[in-house]
Amino acid sequence: MRIIMLAGEGGTGKTTTLKMVYDRLSNNIKPMYYQEFIYKTSSDIECYPLYHHDKKVALCTEGDVWDHVKNTIIKFNCIGADVLIIAFNQSDIGAEAKNDSDKKADMQLFTPDVLKDIYPHCVIQKRISPNPNDPNANEENNEKDCQAIIDRI
Repeated sequence: MRIIMLAGEGGTGKTTTLKMVYDRLSNNIKPMYYQEFIYKTSSDIECYPLYHHDKKVALCTEGDVWDHVKNTIIKFNCIGADVLIIAFNQSDIGAEAKNDSDKKADMQLFTPDVLKDIYPHCVIQKRISPNPNDPNANEENNEKDCQAIIDRI
């Protein structure tokens, strides 16, 4: 399984971008597994399978809690996804590691250097506008990030 992580700070549009990816891949057809849940202030989704060029794609927008990210990677690998697209909140997960030494050690098992030996992956850094109040710039960045993800599937 390949992993595509959309990494960024909280509130930069990771969930919005990944929902755009979902819209493009789903063609208005809900996959067999689709779960929507409210976490913090956003509505997150997790779904499987979406299809892109004969690849089974899993998608998860909830990337704020390390245990959920890790368990999502393991779950979709076990059920046979070819690609997992997942959000990764650098600020929240970084704070978790700083405050919990056991969690920090666990996270080190899933660092990019270790992940590359287990799961081929890429990290896409979420683009943010210099003016976060400019909706056109935010929309343009979301479109660019969405296309970058789809191009890497």
